[in-house]
Amino acid sequence: MRALAAAPRLRIVTHLAAQSRTTQELATLLGLSPSVISRHLHQLTQAGLTTSRREGYYVLYSLHPTRLDQLAAALTALTPRPEA
Repeated sequence: MRALAAAPRLRIVTHLAAQSRTTQELATLLGLSPSVISRHLHQLTQAGLTTSRREGYYVLYSLHPTRLDQLAAALTALTPRPEA
């Protein structure tokens, strides 16, 4: 949850939900420097929320769907159930 607590990281996750992107693409979309984006991506990767893969010269970042499903399930479990 801490990894998602910063607004720039939430914006990164939003963009990665649409498609895999490079640090440079995210920097342009968010109006931040590539080094700032890289630092945020590192935190998301450390939390297990993103993965990366090299395609030629570029490193593409993607969301880790299994980890996001686990997070969603944990949050849903915290939601009070209506009494029947």
